[in-house]
Amino acid sequence: MFLDLRHRLRKLGVQKGARHITPRPRPKRSTGLEALIDGEIVDTDYGPFFVHVERYAPDYLHGAYTVSELLHQSKWVAGRLADHDEEIDLSKTVFIDTETTGLAGGTGTLAFLIGAGAFEEDGAFVVRQFF
Repeated sequence: MFLDLRHRLRKLGVQKGARHITPRPRPKRSTGLEALIDGEIVDTDYGPFFVHVERYAPDYLHGAYTVSELLHQSKWVAGRLADHDEEIDLSKTVFIDTETTGLAGGTGTLAFLIGAGAFEEDGAFVVRQFF
């Protein structure tokens, strides 16, 4: 019975050990940021930076609201939130967020990630992250 089982397993291609297995070649893997996140490296006179772009369609639901609903809010309320007494048109506003190496201020505190978001003409909201 044991020999019969061994014979049937061999007919199926089952073999003892791993000598017959040829290892797959390892894929070449980039170690840069662009291997982890969609984006591109941009070279400038001041050095390279990496930029990632994320686009949210006007009907994209964030929480209970779509992105485009923000544009229909009161321009006066937007101005008050920005500590201004006049109206602010959010369709012409750039929202900026920075990540830095610390809160100490002065020498040694550097911005390493800057995010900028703005509405496009079609009502989509586009965020660009600069690293």
